[in-house]
Amino acid sequence: MALLPISDLPATTEVTGNHYLAIDDGEATKKIKVDDYNASANTTAQGWAEAAAASATAAASSATDANNAKTTVQNLITNAETIVSSAQQYATDAQTSAGSASASAATANNKAIAAANSAEQAASYAQDVGQYATEAKSWARGETSSRTGEDTDNARYYSGQSAQSAQNSAASATQSTTNMTLARSFAEGGTGTRPGEDTDNAKYYSEQSSTSATASSTSERNSADSAVLSQSWARGGTNTRSGEDTDNSRYYAHQSSAHATDSSDYAVAANTARLGAIDAADAAMSAQTSAEIASRDAQAALRSIQDLLADPHFTIDFTTGNLMYDSNMFNFQVNTTTGNLEWEVA
Repeated sequence: MALLPISDLPATTEVTGNHYLAIDDGEATKKIKVDDYNASANTTAQGWAEAAAASATAAASSATDANNAKTTVQNLITNAETIVSSAQQYATDAQTSAGSASASAATANNKAIAAANSAEQAASYAQDVGQYATEAKSWARGETSSRTGEDTDNARYYSGQSAQSAQNSAASATQSTTNMTLARSFAEGGTGTRPGEDTDNAKYYSEQSSTSATASSTSERNSADSAVLSQSWARGGTNTRSGEDTDNSRYYAHQSSAHATDSSDYAVAANTARLGAIDAADAAMSAQTSAEIASRDAQAALRSIQDLLADPHFTIDFTTGNLMYDSNMFNFQVNTTTGNLEWEVA
């Protein structure tokens, strides 16, 4: 039988299971019954259908997994966006807080400078007060070695001198009184200071001269002169002596009394001045103590402010976006509702 191409074979329209089909696999032409072909085709198709069903199931599962993965990715993206937003907000808050902290630090620094200036001024005032206290003590009672001759040029010394002057004036007044009494004794007697004074005085002699009109003119004149002279020395006003109105017992008695009164007043005034100077010195010393306390308080405040400037210390963790701090004096936390950085004393 000659080999013919398939295209040259006669066609038929009736096919049974016993007929053969020519199969060309590209290398050789073979035959197969239609029933076997159909059975093989069915088996292959069923395998493909089962494989397709399995693939469809796997595809559906993969689609579900993919959808789940998509959802997960979307959630991750959303979370990432939230984290980024929060980090940006934290960064903004941190920047704001850093600005506030910087402003607070600047203010604290200004306060520290002001406190330091106040401390220096207080120290200067304390030094001035100490100097004034020394001067006050020097003028009140001396004994500071700050002025030449201060131990005899102070209120206490002058008070003592005034007291001595008062005593001297009192002694002079007493002596003047004694002299006045003696002058009266010689003038008219009746003082009990001299034996026989009642018959040995100007008045007696004057009376004797008056009753003895026949006595010699010389005796009369002497008696009159004695009476006038006694009056001159007792109280003046006779025009018999130069300056007798300020050189007589009565005048000296009045002057001594006045000097005694003045000396007493001067002594009281000097003692008042001494007490006032002592009070001023005590007040100055108290002011010096207060100034020293104020200086120590200002220095303590300065140290406290310097401690505040060194605490707390802020940093930003750029991996997590968190604001970190290190402090021994404060506790900080971020209010997640308002986004504010809140603090409290530790």
